[in-house]
Amino acid sequence: MGTGRSAKGRPRSARTAHLVRRGRAHARAHRWREAADAYAAAAARDNDPRLHARAGRMLERQRFWGEAADAYRRAIALDPGRARWHVRLAESLVREQRWPEAAEEFNAAVELKPRRARSRFRLARALEQMGDLEGALAANRAALACDGRTSALDHELLAADVRRFHARRRIGHFVSAHLDEIHERAAAGPAVREAYPRIWVYWAQGIESAPAVVRRCHEELRRLHAPEEILVLDDSLVPDYVDIPEVVRRRTGRNKTKFADVLRVELLLRYGGVWLDATCLVRRRVFDAIADDMGSGFLAYRYRPGLISTWLMASEPGHPIVRLLREAQIAYWEHYRRPIDYYVLHHLFEALDRLDEDFRARWAATPERSSEIPTLLQYAMDEPFDPQRYRELLEASWIHKLTYKFPAPSNSHLAAFVRGEAPR
Repeated sequence: MGTGRSAKGRPRSARTAHLVRRGRAHARAHRWREAADAYAAAAARDNDPRLHARAGRMLERQRFWGEAADAYRRAIALDPGRARWHVRLAESLVREQRWPEAAEEFNAAVELKPRRARSRFRLARALEQMGDLEGALAANRAALACDGRTSALDHELLAADVRRFHARRRIGHFVSAHLDEIHERAAAGPAVREAYPRIWVYWAQGIESAPAVVRRCHEELRRLHAPEEILVLDDSLVPDYVDIPEVVRRRTGRNKTKFADVLRVELLLRYGGVWLDATCLVRRRVFDAIADDMGSGFLAYRYRPGLISTWLMASEPGHPIVRLLREAQIAYWEHYRRPIDYYVLHHLFEALDRLDEDFRARWAATPERSSEIPTLLQYAMDEPFDPQRYRELLEASWIHKLTYKFPAPSNSHLAAFVRGEAPR
């Protein structure tokens, strides 16, 4: 963008040119707020859509999403034919979870640039967030038709489920590109250490400082098992059991959920046993409950054939599924600084199931155990306490995946559980 002429080709005034130069200087110094103000002042003098858009970019850098959206709207009002400005406006709206407005702007970008697959993928994501899964499916199909990188795997993933398709596709492409490397590393992976089968539980700060739901789950776990059957790890104990690669530890260390994803696979590979999320309530001895399901040497609950739940994972030491999953996860964190989606581990598993014949055969040999019933209590936790309903929910499954993340009313099933209403 030059400082000498406006969008209409007229020479800029000295004052406007000075404001543009000031905006550039502030931007070079990463003083984004000051840069935005300078560009906005210049845009106001010349009514120049390009300067409004530049102010929007500076505001994005400061995460002022609402102000950025307003700047892009001003630019679009003056020049509605720029697809990239509609996309930038939509992305600012996405940050504020204003999905219908974002979908409208992505759709405007698609109409201006019909062959641009990226806008179509983003439109699909906005439609998915709105609950319009049919619209999201159609938008994703159209995006794949425009994208030169489309593969057979993409169509398989989309046919399986439209939800989180963009992230699943990205991870699928990553696994496909690195599959040979994953196999080579799995063959030379860490040694297996035969050990007494344990239930592994992790809470970074120590179970004593965990939320009440976690502490109650742990009480029930201890009630049903001998002390030597349970090993509760906190951050101080992890290095005694596994040696996580430095780059992985550094990139997941502040995200305890992702660190736990790495940790569970590392432990199961080396020692075997059962990984149990700290928010799992068990009502039977775990080893007794899963004994008939361990014929293949591996077990996880699932939502559909390639989509697992990771709150309970059981494995023999060194199981091939765990070996490949471990190396895929390590490779991911070596290439990415942050998770591209909350369910990175789940998507890696799905990609391996689609791309690796032996992995798929071993997973197919694992008994199908649905995650639906063990999560019923979680979705009813904030319901008003009803003793009969509470009992029915508890008796529906030997294990329940709960959560500590959402507060529940004092007269609720969750409150009853925390108070110690006997789940026997």
